[in-house]
Amino acid sequence: MVKKLNYATLSPGGSIIYKHLFGDSYNIFKKEIDGNLGVIQLGQLYIWYDDGFLFNENPHPTLVIKRDPSPQITDWDTVLCGTVLFASHGTKGNKIGLTQEARMILARFQKALMGNKEVFVYVNYSEAAV
Repeated sequence: MVKKLNYATLSPGGSIIYKHLFGDSYNIFKKEIDGNLGVIQLGQLYIWYDDGFLFNENPHPTLVIKRDPSPQITDWDTVLCGTVLFASHGTKGNKIGLTQEARMILARFQKALMGNKEVFVYVNYSEAAV
């Protein structure tokens, strides 16, 4: 069954782009990512990425999920390289358009510099824990 999928993408050095396409979600994701799909979850936001990005010659970081208050990248943080795709899951695991909660999480992503390259950073730790 072909459905309309609302999702967003982020490419290295770029901005978050919201998209709406009709089609099979797996094929859309494979076309956008162009690699082996991996996924991580932040609340209702699911982040798909190329699981083999470390095999690329010069992977360019796209997204850093800070799980540690240190200003440096630590072993607790998640660094994703290459194009990433944002979407949500339904109650049965089916991919659905971005939920309101997922959009609120995306709104908290901030641009930063890593060396001389732009990346997006999401702070995923409690300020009270600092």
